[in-house]
Amino acid sequence: MDKLRNRYFKGCRRRKDISYLPWARDGPSAECAVFEGFIDYLSALTLGIISGADTIILNSVVNVNKAVPFLKGYTTINCYLDNDNAGKTALAELTA
Repeated sequence: MDKLRNRYFKGCRRRKDISYLPWARDGPSAECAVFEGFIDYLSALTLGIISGADTIILNSVVNVNKAVPFLKGYTTINCYLDNDNAGKTALAELTA
């Protein structure tokens, strides 16, 4: 992704998309973790929170609709979103 950043602007040239990271190569697990950003995902990995779960990183809450097709078939979906209006709205869309 071509990032454009300085002290006044944070953005990118290309459209943002989700990242889907299956844990095992032999098929999806029963559990999926959804993160708002990549740093949140790396923090969870470091803390050992998501061991064995497939992962979706939204890279922006505006991508929540792109994640929905990937979430079908999981028995457990854990959402690790920011506790702000955008995160709460994204959670409401995922649970609807």
